[in-house]
Amino acid sequence: MILFFYFSFFFVFLPVNGFASDLAFCNGIADGDTLFVRIRNRNETIRLLGVDTPEVKSKYTNEEPYGKEASNYTRNLVKRKKIRLEFDFEKRDKFNRLLAYVYLPDGRLLNRALIKKGYARVYKFFKYKKKKEFMKLEQEAKIKCLGIWRKYCL
Repeated sequence: MILFFYFSFFFVFLPVNGFASDLAFCNGIADGDTLFVRIRNRNETIRLLGVDTPEVKSKYTNEEPYGKEASNYTRNLVKRKKIRLEFDFEKRDKFNRLLAYVYLPDGRLLNRALIKKGYARVYKFFKYKKKKEFMKLEQEAKIKCLGIWRKYCL
């Protein structure tokens, strides 16, 4: 019986790629790369893995170009929706936020979508499995002069 529960837990929370995942409900966002979710009856803050969106104005930061656009894009895709979180090598950052890839209800990856639209830079300062893919997408957004990269094309 104990083995049954052990293997059930293992197969439910580990997808094919071997990294843990979980379902969550998004209650709101702080900005384009930080979400507030309800997961396993707990409130958590999620930091999107591998992306860095421009800041929005707050008591801690000044607004950066495309900060509002990135935040609105994220809000429209996730707020009040069920999302799937996938974790990587590091599960939490120094602020104790969960680090995750966020899959939308339609199966798209939010982290990837933000980079493709030019609303996020690739975060290059630590190891994560989608870094190479994200760097390629960032280069494509730069070439197309999308979002935050537009100012470099004028």
